[in-house]
Amino acid sequence: MRSTAVTQGILKTATETADLVLLQELFLSSDYSFTFSLTSFDMQQSGGSSLTRRPRLAVFTSTSHPSLKVTLRHDLTTDPDAQAIEIQAHGIPSLILYHVYNQQVNGDDIFTIERLFTRASVLPKRCILAGDFHAHHLWWNSNTTQERNAETLVPLLEDHHFDLLNEPDVCTHFPANGNNPSVLDLTFASPDVFDGISGWSLDKQAGTGSDHAVIRFQLDSPQDFDPPVPSPPRYNWKKADWEAFTQALQAASTR
Repeated sequence: MRSTAVTQGILKTATETADLVLLQELFLSSDYSFTFSLTSFDMQQSGGSSLTRRPRLAVFTSTSHPSLKVTLRHDLTTDPDAQAIEIQAHGIPSLILYHVYNQQVNGDDIFTIERLFTRASVLPKRCILAGDFHAHHLWWNSNTTQERNAETLVPLLEDHHFDLLNEPDVCTHFPANGNNPSVLDLTFASPDVFDGISGWSLDKQAGTGSDHAVIRFQLDSPQDFDPPVPSPPRYNWKKADWEAFTQALQAASTR
């Protein structure tokens, strides 16, 4: 993003239409401070109190909803490329939202997800992961020919039974240099939160000037939605024993 005009455009679009705004790569001055005043939102940047490199993320909270409480959980991360955000609001049980800009530092080949989590990490029961993951996987893009930066992310989410909120194959990044669009901006939710989220979509009317699409979704209070229709179980087809399946199918067909 790295443009005051883009940041202002997004926040203007969000005024009176969003309670919470997550931004990556926003424009900051040389001392990492924000460059213009806000009236409709309070801002919290990523990183702890002693920054050693540029914070990549910020969460903006609407000032028009006093019941909405947003707290950065520095006990969970102080990485400048991530935020652990505790969200509390009237009628909605507390949850943790991990806001991620998935990049390596100084070419060390260790990306933000690997710095935050291991395969053995335990995620909160009420949890959302959202951000720019710079990851390629068949889960969200069926045109992927080489999976990349998903080696920790996907197994961790599968182990915790997270679901993808994105509509698969819908691109979110449209490079200004003319390169092919891609699916980089992702949203995942744990089972305890997934059924309370609605309206995930790209805001095609938001003229922000960014090469990343504006993504919107709504978190409903329990009284706002009907009991969910049970969804069929998800299966990890990679673990299927296809040889045994074929033999069983052949045996059944000869009876």
